[in-house]
Amino acid sequence: MEKIHGFISNINDVLWGDFFIAAIFAACIYLSVKSGFVQLKISALFKETFGAGKRGEGRARFRAISTALAASMGTGNIIGTAAALAVGGEGAVLWMIITALFGMAAAYGENHLGAEYRGRDKRCVPPMAYIKDIPFGRAASAVYAAACIAAAYFMGNMIQGNAVCKAASSAFSIDIHIVAVVFAVIGGGVLLGGTERISSAAEKLIPFASIAYILFSLAAIAVNADKLGEAVQSIVRGAFGIRAAAGGAAGYAVRNAVSTGLRRGIFSNEAGMGSSVLVHAQCGCKDPDSAGKWAACEVFIDTVICCTLTALVLITSGVDNSSETAVSEAFSSVFGAVGGLFVTLSVIIFAAASMLGWCCYGELALRSFTEKKGWIHAYRLLHIVLLYIGGISQMKLLWQTADLCDWIMITINMTAVLILFKGNDHGGGIS
Repeated sequence: MEKIHGFISNINDVLWGDFFIAAIFAACIYLSVKSGFVQLKISALFKETFGAGKRGEGRARFRAISTALAASMGTGNIIGTAAALAVGGEGAVLWMIITALFGMAAAYGENHLGAEYRGRDKRCVPPMAYIKDIPFGRAASAVYAAACIAAAYFMGNMIQGNAVCKAASSAFSIDIHIVAVVFAVIGGGVLLGGTERISSAAEKLIPFASIAYILFSLAAIAVNADKLGEAVQSIVRGAFGIRAAAGGAAGYAVRNAVSTGLRRGIFSNEAGMGSSVLVHAQCGCKDPDSAGKWAACEVFIDTVICCTLTALVLITSGVDNSSETAVSEAFSSVFGAVGGLFVTLSVIIFAAASMLGWCCYGELALRSFTEKKGWIHAYRLLHIVLLYIGGISQMKLLWQTADLCDWIMITINMTAVLILFKGNDHGGGIS
């Protein structure tokens, strides 16, 4: 296992190198311009987006955003943020935020295209539908769909299942194999119900869990408010290597912070991957501008709000970020045993919701290859088996596999978006 982990890790180090990071930032800056810098109008964006949802698009749109948030608001917001701090230092947090802010434009652009291409291909839904329109599009679309299915299994299923099983096993002192079996059975009951049951579950889980997590995080930060200024300074200093020694050490520190922040930021909010397009394109939204706004808001909620709050709770608490239980220890330092229990429940809910959302993504990608019910049922059954395997597996290998799937999906999808997205004549449609 260690050799496989090392091999995939070396591949990721090359793929996620300086050139790729620069290319992603350049692409997001370009899409920011094309979208009229949609991310700079946050208050108007939220007001118009959720106001429109209340006025008319209603439940289908709410289910879409809940499912998309369910897929993205998994362990990336809690365990992934702690991992970013442990590997990239405090500076990785700022690069996660920067990635998310520019990623809002990528989310806007890809979902704008998703609405434009909705219904054009009865067998192939966006983003696969619009990927087909680029050079070598059919092959690229097939590779993207295959990577999406793999991501659903490894990133959406096994990593989330691992987080749930470890959290429950530790909190309730139950053998992890037993927890894995129970989770596979419960999760399987939802998964076998298909996308409709998954969307219904996400609609019920995510709003409540997200609000509760934000409120608990704000309370924890308020208790350690005297350390907040120092925490913000350490994030800024770490992001630009101000504290590092001159020369190579400073350069390495910045590169490590940027690379880690970018990877974990993308893992958290999935902007540019095209994954959220899969559900938004199914909800019936005919207005590309509206679809883009909803997706942009998801990215902001997921990373700029939730991941930032997690990071500030960790830093102000002073716990060891390299510990697997760092987040739990941080909340426990403020709320005692209640804090640890809250984190456990949050991890379980977010991870379970993320697993359900990604199962939905993978199934939609599979349908671009075949509509045969036998393959669809086999896909769902394999999810249940992998829930157990993921629950007892090593996290390091799973994270590296997730990074590889992310790279394939974001490379193909962003290439298509850059070629096809023509922008919005109304500067993002926000006055």
